[in-house]
Amino acid sequence: MRLVGLDPSSTLTGYAVMDGPDRLIDAGLLKPKCQKDPAILRIITMASDLRELLKETKPDVVAVEITSGKVADKKRARSMGAGLAVYGMAVGMMYDTAYSLLGFDMKAVIPVQENIWTRGVPKQERLALMMKLFPQYTIDQDPGGDMGDAINIGVWTYEWLEAQELIAGGMV
Repeated sequence: MRLVGLDPSSTLTGYAVMDGPDRLIDAGLLKPKCQKDPAILRIITMASDLRELLKETKPDVVAVEITSGKVADKKRARSMGAGLAVYGMAVGMMYDTAYSLLGFDMKAVIPVQENIWTRGVPKQERLALMMKLFPQYTIDQDPGGDMGDAINIGVWTYEWLEAQELIAGGMV
């Protein structure tokens, strides 16, 4: 099963294309043409790039990180013109792009709440563990860790889907 994990924001979106919890096919960052563009233009550009990525990779499932109701760095978010409303708009646009391209199938686009998939593990620890699992990933390509988080969202989603199958099959 091909899965795309997404770590969206209004400034850039990390993505990971995977064919299993230990099979990373591609990872990268969707970036707006200009970081100083208004938030809506940045988000529309990234959604357009996501549309092309999904058409190219043809995933069965897309996992999109959603908020638990807060933006981590309020001072930075304000300076970028973001905040919870703009962040929510970015998440919604990425979710809707995936949802429409995957045939409006609610089972194919999975919202993954950030405070659940992270399991309370700090970002640097998550990235260090992920780099051991996927040596092709290097932090110098991803200074904010967004690509790394997209990979981790993909791994978490595979684990979650496997647990759901076990529960549905009466194995748990």
